[in-house]
Amino acid sequence: MAYTPLPANLYDYFSTINQRLRKLESAPDMAYTTAVSAQGTAAQASTQATQAYTAALQAGVQATAASLQAGVALQSANGKNTVHYSTSGPSGSGSSGDVWFQTDSYGTVLYQYVYNGSSWVNAPIASTVIAALDAGKITTGTLQSIAIYAGSSGQFQVSSAGALVATQATIQGTITANSGSFTGTLTSTSGTIGGFTLSATGLSNATSSIYINSSSATVYGTTVNAGNGGMTSSNTITATGTLTGNGYVYFPTTATTYTTSSSANLYINPSYGNLARSTSSARYKVDIEPQAIPVQSVMSLTAKSFIDKIEYKNNKESTQGLTRYLGLIAEEVAEIDTLKDFLVVYTEDGLPDAINYDRVAVALLPLVQDLQNRVTKLEGANGTGTSTTS
Repeated sequence: MAYTPLPANLYDYFSTINQRLRKLESAPDMAYTTAVSAQGTAAQASTQATQAYTAALQAGVQATAASLQAGVALQSANGKNTVHYSTSGPSGSGSSGDVWFQTDSYGTVLYQYVYNGSSWVNAPIASTVIAALDAGKITTGTLQSIAIYAGSSGQFQVSSAGALVATQATIQGTITANSGSFTGTLTSTSGTIGGFTLSATGLSNATSSIYINSSSATVYGTTVNAGNGGMTSSNTITATGTLTGNGYVYFPTTATTYTTSSSANLYINPSYGNLARSTSSARYKVDIEPQAIPVQSVMSLTAKSFIDKIEYKNNKESTQGLTRYLGLIAEEVAEIDTLKDFLVVYTEDGLPDAINYDRVAVALLPLVQDLQNRVTKLEGANGTGTSTTS
């Protein structure tokens, strides 16, 4: 076969291209190598970052442990209860209220033990965060399921169940309780409780209309409502002001210890409802003068008998078996001149309401005197007069 040789310059060009291809084929893939190298560097950096974070976390835990230990030292220096801090559990005995913290190797508190006077009581700490410890006091953070004791005899305690026990303690601030109970003595010189303001010796509401004074054992108030249960006292109830009621005052039929043979001296004003003692001494009277009572007025009084309306209603509106009472009718007496002004008691609206029965005897005196004078005069005229000797 015949052929034509390649020109020298074209031969050189292909030779150069061939050499460059061989060089590329025999050399490694630089882009791939670069990517693999970068991945290795990133993995190494991630490992170093993780190690740094772990070291920082351990340092923080150790710092917290150091802070706790500093608080324990300060607490012991201040004469507080002894506080132990170790990776092992409690051993030996202690004083009531002493605390033993058990931690891991990093200083994290795992358990708290409190000495109750005879043994160490284990109170595990769950989800506990202690952010700061200042002079042996937890200033921020949350404690759950942990018992806290203060004082050599545990005067102030918070049990693991959340119950607050304070035998000798001062509480400052606001106490809020949705439920529970209180036993013991609560002393306060200021603040509020249940809407009442506390003072050193008393308890009062916002308007000061109700005030309870513990030092003088008195209760002041505009209204006292005994409720459905009423008010009962086995001792003396004394009032210097006004007692108001719209019901009955009951004296049991068995209460026969204190009785009297004296006539009635009590009066109820129908206009104001006040209960007052009825008196007759001149010490309580002014403008005293003789009062003429027309005999005809007294003769106009008419005795009546009747059934009490309340007893009638309580007897199913029947008069059967009820007592009939003897008396006067206020409306009838109110029609008699002179007597209407002295014997009838009127309501605030001017309606006849009651009779001053004790005054009826006084109103009869002129009639008795008139009869006496007439009899004496007749006896003298007939010569049948009688004489009395002393």
